[in-house]
Amino acid sequence: MKKLICLGLFIFMITGFHAQSIKDFEPYEFPENLSYSEKKYRSNISKVLRKTSLYISDINNDRKINCLDYALTFYNLWIKEGLSEVNIELVHNVNPNGKMNHVFIRIRENAHFYNWECIEPSAPENGPYFMEDYWNTYNPVYNRYLTDFYSNKASAIKALASENFKTGESNLQKYEDEHKEEIDERDFQSQIKTILRKTQNTVRDVTGDGEINCIDYSLIFYKLWETSEYQKGAITCELVRNSGLNHLFVRVRKNNSAPWLYIEPQAGTDCDYLMKNFWKDYNPKYNYYGETEKWLLRYKAN
Repeated sequence: MKKLICLGLFIFMITGFHAQSIKDFEPYEFPENLSYSEKKYRSNISKVLRKTSLYISDINNDRKINCLDYALTFYNLWIKEGLSEVNIELVHNVNPNGKMNHVFIRIRENAHFYNWECIEPSAPENGPYFMEDYWNTYNPVYNRYLTDFYSNKASAIKALASENFKTGESNLQKYEDEHKEEIDERDFQSQIKTILRKTQNTVRDVTGDGEINCIDYSLIFYKLWETSEYQKGAITCELVRNSGLNHLFVRVRKNNSAPWLYIEPQAGTDCDYLMKNFWKDYNPKYNYYGETEKWLLRYKAN
């Protein structure tokens, strides 16, 4: 606990925090067919968020209650609930254009999957609490995951809480330079999973034909992807029709020169969402391209 408080005190003294823009969203409504473990996991998130809102105080004695207090309170409550320490981490997001300087947490259901979810610890217990849903200014590209740069959580906290903070920042930059491709790929896969989750949570009949099918999923995925950093100044998402499956899906890429990934937008984030693995009868020779604009004409905003 003392180490965590030191972390909070030091980062706040060094940087300070900017005001961010909060989105206006309704509480989450998760599908009723979630597995028992998934329901338990979501229940634990809500429980700890509720306790955080009740227990929150100025735990680093700086006469302010801000993101540090919320993140450290959530972190400690998560551990006190008996939930695994390997499934929670502190995250620092610093957007260089000044839109965000924020500390929060990321968690995962278990240590067997690298499916981390970034959570706003000051959010309401029923959501929205995913960072990308809570903040208009959030961009995961600027996330700094402490244990990526140090051997373990304790050494990360010790390094960030020491007077040698600038050396730690230098080491972090060196790591990013040496692992740029790895980090870029992780961020790209994270973006795909984020859009898939949002698609699942917001799917509806957007064509007005009285049905919810592959067309609706694909159109919603495309519209959500349009708002991502990858789509700015590039064509990184297209709608694809496969005549063999009589199916519409999407393909995405990091930039105009990167290879395409063919994605099933109806897939969840806990399964393989690549078309070649999702559909055993999928054959790319039946793919039709160049129809994106035609399909977008069927999208109705309401």
